[in-house]
Amino acid sequence: MKRIILTALVSLAVALPSSSIAQDLFARVQTAADQDDVYFIAQLKVDDMEAFQSEYVPGTAALLGATSALVLAVSPAPMVVEGTWDSNWTVLMRFENQADFDEFYKDGTYQEQFIPIRTRAASINNVVILPAFDPAVFGG
Repeated sequence: MKRIILTALVSLAVALPSSSIAQDLFARVQTAADQDDVYFIAQLKVDDMEAFQSEYVPGTAALLGATSALVLAVSPAPMVVEGTWDSNWTVLMRFENQADFDEFYKDGTYQEQFIPIRTRAASINNVVILPAFDPAVFGG
């Protein structure tokens, strides 16, 4: 029942962006800096945890340290609310802007050395980038 009510509220908020419900649901005022944020989500099924932890993680952490990356969440077993999540490593990070993410991801060392380690160590390598939420895109 709670899920049905929440779904109805979200649908109403999107359909009626000027409503008080929408204002309550999307009340956070984003600064210009927030609007530039990008969020990195990686869903991995790591099969060789030793190689992943000893070769990939330290080198990647060093590269990330030179950027605005902020690790928001890491879990070997996130709580699946709906659907299936066939992974044993999930990461959520925030970068202050797309350029900072690109500096990390397109770095020659990351591309040539660390991505191959990750893809050998993990049979699932789902990686996405999401832009910061922009209420104007959704009529808010």
